[in-house]
Amino acid sequence: MVRAAIVAGVAIGVIFVRRQRILAEPLLDLGLFANRTFSTALGIMLLGGVVMAGLSLLASLYLRNVAGFSPLSTGMWLIPQNIAMVVGSMVAPALARKLPASVVTALGLALAGVGLLVVTQVTTTGSGLLVVGLVLASGGISFPMALTISSSRGDRRLQATGESGAGGPPRPERVVA
Repeated sequence: MVRAAIVAGVAIGVIFVRRQRILAEPLLDLGLFANRTFSTALGIMLLGGVVMAGLSLLASLYLRNVAGFSPLSTGMWLIPQNIAMVVGSMVAPALARKLPASVVTALGLALAGVGLLVVTQVTTTGSGLLVVGLVLASGGISFPMALTISSSRGDRRLQATGESGAGGPPRPERVVA
């Protein structure tokens, strides 16, 4: 059953890619993946998403099983992490108007690294420290994610700075206001 699902998924993926290559207006511009900058940014997003999902799972388990919080309290302690992700997603494009996108990405990844380092220092009584680490990590990882999303949409503001993650201006018909 699992093998059949994997084979079906791969087959549907191949059909999708072949169809997108011949369409005049593809749902997904496969040419973006040929751009090394864009592919690297997508890799960062994937890795960052996996790390943050795992960290969120472990943080909720810590808060429930080690700190002894109720499910509601656990959820409340995790809200700042989500707020940091939203704020970081709004701050990153603003910073990218003043600094190169590569610098903003590096700053975000450094901030995320500091957050993950803080999380390593959490003890059995360190719920507050855990939240600080989660906030820093989430806020930091949202920088490259926001820039990648903006560049893949063809965000004019980022491209006006010459620092779009997609490596330059998109075709005019692909620009989204």
